[in-house]
Amino acid sequence: MTNAIHIITSCTDRKRADAGEPVRIRDVRAQSIKTRAKRWWEKLGTVSVRVPARELYVGAHWSIANELPDVARDKGMKSRLWVASAGYGFVPADKELSSYSATFATRQADAVAPKLSGSEARDAHRAWWSELAKYGRSRREPRTIRKLASLNPKALLLVVASPDYVGAMEDDLVQARDELADPDRLIIVSSDQAGRFPELEANWVPTDARLVDRVGGSMISLNAAVARDLLKRTAPQNLIPDRLRARYLKLAKESPDMPSYDDRKTMTDADVKSLIGKLTKANPKLSRTGALRELRSSGHKCEQSRFKRLWEEARGGS
Repeated sequence: MTNAIHIITSCTDRKRADAGEPVRIRDVRAQSIKTRAKRWWEKLGTVSVRVPARELYVGAHWSIANELPDVARDKGMKSRLWVASAGYGFVPADKELSSYSATFATRQADAVAPKLSGSEARDAHRAWWSELAKYGRSRREPRTIRKLASLNPKALLLVVASPDYVGAMEDDLVQARDELADPDRLIIVSSDQAGRFPELEANWVPTDARLVDRVGGSMISLNAAVARDLLKRTAPQNLIPDRLRARYLKLAKESPDMPSYDDRKTMTDADVKSLIGKLTKANPKLSRTGALRELRSSGHKCEQSRFKRLWEEARGGS
């Protein structure tokens, strides 16, 4: 098999502040997925400010996701990063995009299927993914994972995404696996969803909250951190779903449980301000909400109004 690897990771809701006001899917109204996707694509085309995808997204998940190609190259693999975007579909990380707000996560203001849940939402997400692939076609870049696999049947496809995004890509992933020279060349790193994706279970490497202390990062970046860990620790020829799944299930079983919210530790005001300073130094564009998520995912707790006060004090009223 070739040593080429294509890393496909989900986008994030957080975008660079200087990328302009985002186009919001909540503003695109249409009854059918087909019509809504067409109007959405037309709306994206009206925005002049564009930046490469790898520079558009920010946050804990994307920070680690951006490292993955370099980690793979350090292991002697030829790597390329791709984005699974609810706004643009399947695009290379160097593709220039406009800032946007659209997500496959449910119960969000800019959800692709805001009024649906369960199987209905999944059907809508798969249809949306398929519709987006019809736009922005290029001779240079495939618009589906299946096409990428058909062009590179011996390459490894490493998918790092939440179950909501895997659900949207499900048909595309199954078809891509059928194009590969070996079905084990597809690896999906995502949280444990036993029974939800029966056709993809053989390719699934489940992540678990108990792995956070082992692989680094936070709950927000767990999937990407596990992907980074497996690339660092595994010889390219041993990147096989069954082996990886067994390893990380065993590692999770041997790890202590994550504390429940009530068990999380309260930090002193000084400690909260210190953490805010560290987080904003690492990511100057970090929002208050994003910083609070990072604090809570690290095993601590802080009431929202208290965190707002401390944020303003630490940031000089900003």
